[in-house]
Amino acid sequence: MSDATYQAETRAYLTTLGALLALTVVTVALSYLDLPTAPTVALALAVASLKAALVAAVFMHLKGEHALVYGTLVLTAVLVVVLFVLLLGADADRLFGTGFGDAFSEGPR
Repeated sequence: MSDATYQAETRAYLTTLGALLALTVVTVALSYLDLPTAPTVALALAVASLKAALVAAVFMHLKGEHALVYGTLVLTAVLVVVLFVLLLGADADRLFGTGFGDAFSEGPR
């Protein structure tokens, strides 16, 4: 590899480092905003996803990969979303108040 190639890679790494540091500052700043919990978590997850995509694209060299690798990544993302939905569905009774409540507790009858 030539010196120009190394300089281009170094520039990409340093640019990514700067972006990751800036996004970390954004994440910390989000925690100080007086927003409701749900939007704060959604914004923090969006920033974290962007940071993960940057790391995967630049440091894991995925930005120049073939379609099969992208298909595997998309399948993994879909499975993560499905697992989160199943997890929230399992806890939905407590969230929506539709559980059995005291029917199975050991209290006086």
